[in-house]
Amino acid sequence: MLKKIKKTKGVLLMSFFIFVLLLVLRIVGYQETEIGKENRISNVLVDSSDPQNMQIKIRPTWMSNEYIETLERIEKELELIKEEKAKQEELKAQWSKIEKGLSAKIRKDKETAQRIAEEEVATRRYYTSQNNYSNNNIASNNSKDSQGEDGVLNKRDGVNYYNGNKESYYSQRVLPGGGLNIPGRHVASDGTVRDADGYIVVASDNQAKGTVVDTSLGEGKVYDTGVGHDGVDVYTDW
Repeated sequence: MLKKIKKTKGVLLMSFFIFVLLLVLRIVGYQETEIGKENRISNVLVDSSDPQNMQIKIRPTWMSNEYIETLERIEKELELIKEEKAKQEELKAQWSKIEKGLSAKIRKDKETAQRIAEEEVATRRYYTSQNNYSNNNIASNNSKDSQGEDGVLNKRDGVNYYNGNKESYYSQRVLPGGGLNIPGRHVASDGTVRDADGYIVVASDNQAKGTVVDTSLGEGKVYDTGVGHDGVDVYTDW
């Protein structure tokens, strides 16, 4: 009987020990659960900088506040770099558009200047041919009457022969000559158009531009072409 009582007492003690152990384990587990919840809550970051687009970010428990701040600073710098790159791309596109516009304008201006110059040459050729046609006989007679002596080009005759070379004239009143590059351009007392060095402005089809030639009115320099004969066209204000 005594032996049976001892055995029952041992079972009760063992049961009590197991109960206490289970109670302790349950309490510890509950505390760990609560701590885990706190950790999880503390690791939830809410980005409220933009109320309309709030974002919740989860960070690992090993990340310190300093580490998080560093990451956020890097993210901001990356955003700034992206914005700067976008601005550069926009400026590049705008500059490309401006370059295209300038190229088109320059090309158009060149075409306009070339067209004006061609029109002036064509008009001058027509004017010179008409003037030569009407005054050719008079000029030839004057040349023959001079018995070898060279005459002087003038508005009345329109054509002259000097040193065996034919001379005609074209007036800036008919052809302003906007396409000619004549430094120091002015009208001399004899009515000829001259440059800064005093050379008479002439046109020639067989002399290079810049060539100095002798005329009945003085030394001239070639600035233009489109004469229509082997001599020179003298630019005047007649």
